[in-house]
Amino acid sequence: MSCDNDQEFIDAVSFAQSGINRSKVMKTIEKSMKMPSQIAAELDLRQSQISTTLSELKSANLVVCLNEEKKRGRLYKLTDLGLRVYEFITDE
Repeated sequence: MSCDNDQEFIDAVSFAQSGINRSKVMKTIEKSMKMPSQIAAELDLRQSQISTTLSELKSANLVVCLNEEKKRGRLYKLTDLGLRVYEFITDE
């Protein structure tokens, strides 16, 4: 994939790569939507770590919660920007 000069994209790539769990979480939801408990089980991490990481990714517009109004069973997926960033960082 070619280098993208869009500043938002560049900042998002840097952000995704700078967190220890961010790209791992992005990988688990690359092709589907999942709940934090499912992501935690797949990555063998505590749900609190996943919740923190999802919150960070959401604030960077890399993931979106599809049913924010729910207290339990929230589903997350990559945004269009998140998918572009994930494809870029895994294509290196």
